[in-house]
Amino acid sequence: MLVMPIPNSAPDEVREGVLRASRVLFADPGLAATALRATVERFLTSESVSATNSTGRFRSAHERIEEWRDADPNRPPVADLFFAAKWLGNAGTHEDSDLSTIEVLDGARVLDEAFHRLFTGPDIDAHAQTIKRS
Repeated sequence: MLVMPIPNSAPDEVREGVLRASRVLFADPGLAATALRATVERFLTSESVSATNSTGRFRSAHERIEEWRDADPNRPPVADLFFAAKWLGNAGTHEDSDLSTIEVLDGARVLDEAFHRLFTGPDIDAHAQTIKRS
């Protein structure tokens, strides 16, 4: 069972992250939340938002989301959804995490909406244009 649908046009990195979260959802919801957070980071990497700074140190997910958001004035609503997935993943990383499966699925719903806006919506718009031309 997948925690969320994976848009056909999503990068392989996103697909891998969602599959990882799905595999561990019932065994360890906190780990599943962390995997969803990592899916956001994988997406950012696929968008050429570097995971490291000029000295080779890892950049925070927050900083990377901000960079991606600030590169396009249309991105803030999607970035807000990424921030929500990041915070849920942060909660899941702690050893005393008590996230429930339902909470992780709710976070997956938020991330699904972000990817829907990025991938599925434009695909549907393009398809509608081809229908209009027929």
